[in-house]
Amino acid sequence: MTAVIRHPEFTPLVTTKLKPPQYHRKMVQRAVRVDQLMNPNWKVLLVLSPAGFGKTVVLSQLADSFSGDVVWYSLDPHDNEPQTFVKHLAYALKQSSLDEMDLRRLLTQPLISEHSHTTAIFLSHILESAPRAGLIIVDNFQTITHPVIYQIIAELIPLLPDHTQLVISGRNPLELIHELALERLHLAGQVQILDRGSLKFTPEELESFYLLHDSSVEKNQFELVAEITGGWPIMVDCLTKREVDLCAAQQRLPEVLTSYLDR
Repeated sequence: MTAVIRHPEFTPLVTTKLKPPQYHRKMVQRAVRVDQLMNPNWKVLLVLSPAGFGKTVVLSQLADSFSGDVVWYSLDPHDNEPQTFVKHLAYALKQSSLDEMDLRRLLTQPLISEHSHTTAIFLSHILESAPRAGLIIVDNFQTITHPVIYQIIAELIPLLPDHTQLVISGRNPLELIHELALERLHLAGQVQILDRGSLKFTPEELESFYLLHDSSVEKNQFELVAEITGGWPIMVDCLTKREVDLCAAQQRLPEVLTSYLDR
């Protein structure tokens, strides 16, 4: 039996999910990464890494630098349901002139596989009416496991207008390429990937981080910090906020990090 939402208007719309995060502390400008991404030749960007590599920070800076229209959708476990996902994405794509009746009809359909293409077409029609280049950023994708949502995205990607690019960010493995049927686009060079290696701090970014945060770490210790952390931004942040002996921290890294994350 397939569940159907009889009153889709009761599906709550959480508009805070549809806005890029605002940071109240100084963040390292990942200018090299952002400049690399300001490229019209890719259709899909996958930003995939474990927690703490600054995926959301990089994407928020990309959104700030983008000259066209930016759509932002921060996912949480409640979005792992097709009607909720489609409603939020549709509102994010065109909040001002969304056809409410069409959306309501769409949400009252059983969103099983035979309707995923209809959903993708509906979303692509919204995008086609956009007058400027568009960037769609879907963050925290690791929270999504529902196969229908995966199928909707896989169906939508080939329908994206030429002036639209899609970013999917999360803690997912590279198998996401297969799960979203991106193999052909990847081979054609239209899928760009940022992984943990691409997101780690460079020596210049590490120095910038410590200058921004007025850290007590001396410049001659940066090399040791880079060795201890591997450029992992959250670990760099940990060593900045806690007055720890760097050599001792190197010996008990898991303990130091666990203590920091549990604060």
